Amino acid sequence: MAVFQKNPPRPVSRTKGIDRKLAVEEGSLAVLPCPVDRDENMFIEWSKDGSSLTVFDSRHRPTASGSLRIIDTELTDSGMYKCSAINGFGSVEMTVQLIVFVFVNIYNVIVAII
Repeated sequence: MAVFQKNPPRPVSRTKGIDRKLAVEEGSLAVLPCPVDRDENMFIEWSKDGSSLTVFDSRHRPTASGSLRIIDTELTDSGMYKCSAINGFGSVEMTVQLIVFVFVNIYNVIVAII
């Protein structure tokens, strides 16, 4: 007889190596992780700067693993992103700051503008 114990979502035990701040160059790909132990009844919600990301477009897409892919990043993509992993027993939230920068060449000196 199998016994299944249901619990609220929780962060994976090895979140220490996962960046909570991600800096990418404008126009590149950003993958924001949502490092939680997954189960089949869990769903992931993403928000940016406190506003829910309920409508995804061709540049912003959630992945099967729960991460958020942002293709061809723009300066306006910078901000605080939060993933919420939710099941019938509770939820857990993880945040990551995305910083999109652009390199500018001024008199042969390259400067990163954030």
